[in-house]
Amino acid sequence: MKAPKIVLGVTAGVFVAAAAWGATFLLRGHEAEVTTLLGGPDAVTTIQKADKVEAYRLDPKPGAVEPAVVGDAVPVPAPLATKIATALTADSTYAWDFAKGCKPNYGVRLSFFRGSDRVDVFLCFECDLLRADHNGARGAAKDFDPGRPAFVKAVKELFPKDPVVQALNEIGR
Repeated sequence: MKAPKIVLGVTAGVFVAAAAWGATFLLRGHEAEVTTLLGGPDAVTTIQKADKVEAYRLDPKPGAVEPAVVGDAVPVPAPLATKIATALTADSTYAWDFAKGCKPNYGVRLSFFRGSDRVDVFLCFECDLLRADHNGARGAAKDFDPGRPAFVKAVKELFPKDPVVQALNEIGR
């Protein structure tokens, strides 16, 4: 008669372990997708621990493969770079339950440097899409509607005299 207690104990232990694994999985959310979106673990490390971050205004020309850089690079102060990195790496920044069918017009590029590693993040505020390129390898675009306020605040701080940037709304179109 001791065997049923052992089976019951093992079954309860398996149930508790499965529940803990499930809770851990649910808490993790879309971390793997964010890592892939940003170019992999090395790209995420570069964004989070950049030696230098620069911002560029872009002029998206119709038909151009890549938007042209307008003006000089703007150095991103370390505290602001940390805020941007936090937003970029948070799964809550991205819209995971829908996709848009628009062609992005990237207006800002954020470049993160760590040693010889480089991540370029292109932001389109017309349709709230971003693309991250890691060491020149073109990445996929992703909706950042939930993260728009953080990015708008950051670019307004970086480009205080740019009327197009200053006209951006944190809520969206």
